[in-house]
Amino acid sequence: TFGSQAEFRASAWRLFDQNLLYSPWNKLFRRSYAESLGLRFKPTFWDDFPYVLDFIRDVGRVGVTERAYYHFIRSRAESETSKWRPDMFEKREEEHGWMLDLYDHWGLAGDAASMEMVQRRYVERLVGCIENVCEPSCTLSVAEKRQLIGRMITSDRAQLAVSVARPRSGMMRAMLGPIRSKNVGLAYNEGCLISYVKRHNTKMFATLKARR
Repeated sequence: TFGSQAEFRASAWRLFDQNLLYSPWNKLFRRSYAESLGLRFKPTFWDDFPYVLDFIRDVGRVGVTERAYYHFIRSRAESETSKWRPDMFEKREEEHGWMLDLYDHWGLAGDAASMEMVQRRYVERLVGCIENVCEPSCTLSVAEKRQLIGRMITSDRAQLAVSVARPRSGMMRAMLGPIRSKNVGLAYNEGCLISYVKRHNTKMFATLKARR
């Protein structure tokens, strides 16, 4: 158990990195606290993440167990996260705004470790947005895909994120190369490759993603 609210907030970036602060299924929430805040799942795609962020925003006490008492299916062919979503980029932009707002609220917008995690999280998910555009079921033309990818990777937000992020693997450093160099063609080819692996070897994709 963290000794104080400040200790939890200063260490939260590690919990995010360990995938312990994203989804609600690996947590026990104090019901009375959730009810006191009037928390409800928002009517939006990926509704679990904003719920958790709202819960931890001003939470006073957090504890972490040494064992995992839950199991879930990593990926299914028909899962919502495996389909092309025309609004995925906008959703990731919205999520990044939530993270920046959370850390600003915590007074940690200037904390190097926390901001590195936030920016790395964003740019890694930007790679996922590129893959989403390259998914075969995407109805955009190749020219439209390249135009959208260009808008994604050349934005000030993307370039800030890639300059601050410190990828933890050589694979991810390589994947961020096209974003850093604003190379739309290379980013498109990378997205097609990731999409192919994701569709034809789910186990390999999940392993590589976990080791990023």
